[in-house]
Amino acid sequence: MAVVAISTLRARIAAALEALTSPAAWRESRWSFDLFPSDPGQYAHLAFAVGAPTTTPTAAMELVRHKRGAEGGQVTTALQVAWVYRIRADRQVADYDSALDAEAVALRAITGASQVDVHFLPVDLTRRIVGDGTWLLGTIRVDAIHRIAIQ
Repeated sequence: MAVVAISTLRARIAAALEALTSPAAWRESRWSFDLFPSDPGQYAHLAFAVGAPTTTPTAAMELVRHKRGAEGGQVTTALQVAWVYRIRADRQVADYDSALDAEAVALRAITGASQVDVHFLPVDLTRRIVGDGTWLLGTIRVDAIHRIAIQ
């Protein structure tokens, strides 16, 4: 397994989601993951942001492998996708179900992204309703097991 930059992993997930067209097109936010979604009303339906909040060595010895000539150490990077879905007041239950279906499509896209030199493992999916019941805010968390350059 070759080393893979964390930015490459983030971009793979974003590209997989931007390729989705059903039930509607997903669009990456111009705001970073840390700022998304401060106000859901600023974002389009099915907008998303991908972040990589943590990277942890699989074992403490992984980050000293360079002393033995290794190119990289094995790590787990937590990747998170924050996304929004519009919930209409007159169709709350139907739109909530549609949001759950959209989440399932997104998860399939994420786990179907290129796994060259990485393994994507779904960890959890969370969701909450905000904005007087007009937006569903979701998070999909995936662990990426890969090698990171250490020399």
